[in-house]
Parts: sequence; structure tokens; C-alpha cells
Amino acid sequence: MATAFQLSSRFPDRRIAVVEKEAGLAQHQTGHNSGVLHSGIYYKPGSLKAATCRAGREAMIAFCREEGIAHELCGKVIVALDEAELGRLHDLYRRGVANGVACELVSAERLREIEPHAAGIAAIVVYDTGIVDFKQVCARLAERLQAGGCQILTGVRVQGLDEGPGAVRVRSATVELEARVVVNCAGLYSDRVAALDG
Repeated sequence: MATAFQLSSRFPDRRIAVVEKEAGLAQHQTGHNSGVLHSGIYYKPGSLKAATCRAGREAMIAFCREEGIAHELCGKVIVALDEAELGRLHDLYRRGVANGVACELVSAERLREIEPHAAGIAAIVVYDTGIVDFKQVCARLAERLQAGGCQILTGVRVQGLDEGPGAVRVRSATVELEARVVVNCAGLYSDRVAALDG
């Protein structure tokens, strides 16, 4: 849904159709993930992953605020349980700072003030981490897309992709579509959908 939403925003004059094999949206990864809004603390500083993680989190927070979708910047703690983990914790903290992540290195005492049940000798408090229900986000994206004229076809399993001059034919048992461009967002099944193009 997010890809279709971005495409519809960038190309408002284009007709867009989303083809979903399940009877409803967010039935797999989107609806079964942990709902974390990641901070970007783990990525290599200066990398595209670090930049897109931060930008994506900010865009998601803005979308949730605009649309009235419940979300929370609750933060998280990353804990070093013993001396052997302390070096990695300090390296991770430096990485977070380099990535512009709002985080703080804290002592065991401060950790227990924040989270009394956490055991450890030190921790990083990551303030930029949050949570959201991605099923709600997906549902709102679908509403916005449909209001803008996007067609969302559920219960349609793609069985074939036939590339021709200037168009791709998308075939299923019930529907046949023709498109100038096909964007494959099938998640874990994207390789199988791509293989349908021979």
C-alpha cells in the first residue's frame, strides 16, 4: 500500500491498481510484524539504510499524526548483560550518535529506574524507537488510495506476466490487466512473482 501511495502522490495522473492475492490486506508480513518504528541505530553511519530508516520513521510518524492513527514513541533499551557485551554496547552507541539517533548511554542504576525488570550492567536508551499498528496504517492507505481513484483488487492471485511491446499483461484466474509498468511488492513471494515473467 505504501508503494502505491507514493506512486499515486508522485504520478497523480496515472491509473494505479493494487493486486492482492489474499481476501484482505495486511494478511502476511505487514499484519504480523512487531509494529516497531525503527530508529536506525544498527545501520552503518552514512549508509542508505541509515538514511532511509530515519526518513521512513519520520514519514510514518507524520502520516500517523495527519491521519489520527495511534502510535507511540515509547523508546527501547538495549542492554549489556556483562562485561563481555560492554564493548559492543559502546560501539552501538557511537553508531547511533553518528546516525543522529536520539539515544543515551546509561548506568545499571539508571537502567533500573527506566525498566525495573531489566538486568544489565549498562544500557542504551533509544528515544527514537516507537510502535504502530501497521494493519491500521495499511487500511488508511487503502482508503486514501481508493478515494484518489486507485483500484484495489483482493483475492486475485497473479498467475502470469506477459511482457509485450509497451505493456505488461497481468493474468489471474479471474482478472486480466494491462499496464505500462508493474511494480512487484509481493514481499517474501516477490521472487516467485518475478519468475512469472519468464
